[in-house]
Amino acid sequence: MKGFFNRYLNASKKTIAFAAIILLTAAVVLSSLYVPAIFFKAPDISLISIEISGISTDKTDLNMEILIDNKNPIGGTIDDLSFDILMNDNGRMKHVAHGEKNSISIQAKENKDVMIPVEIYHKSLIPLALKTVLDENIEITIRGQAYYRFLIWKIHVPFEKKITYDPDLNSIAGFLRNITF
Repeated sequence: MKGFFNRYLNASKKTIAFAAIILLTAAVVLSSLYVPAIFFKAPDISLISIEISGISTDKTDLNMEILIDNKNPIGGTIDDLSFDILMNDNGRMKHVAHGEKNSISIQAKENKDVMIPVEIYHKSLIPLALKTVLDENIEITIRGQAYYRFLIWKIHVPFEKKITYDPDLNSIAGFLRNITF
């Protein structure tokens, strides 16, 4: 009977050791997935300039130059950056524009200028033009997401910025120059 208990005890020790190794491995893998998100700082983004690149009957194409200020000690790639510009029209959010850019490589602690193509939809501009003519405040929301990849990690960075344009206080050009994230 004593031999049975010794074999059972040895088998239990091996099982516990194996389970401990599996749990330790799982803890290391899971922590490596979350550590970058804890230490990662989202880059600051500022608008530098806007140029018209094309006009059609239903939309206007723009090239928007932005400055990306990467504060991280490690460089990486923004695999996908996309955003929508929405306008509050009497409590309803209207989709005004969309911008998207892929594969933006950025070095550690780098400031980088990037051109992003943006499409503005003409039918959405009618309420915007009316509010401007009537000297009403315009509430704009810029909502988007970026996927930042560095080393072996890929981090999802959602962003949203709400801005109020007051035509009595700002020229449009001055207002656009002061937009930062």
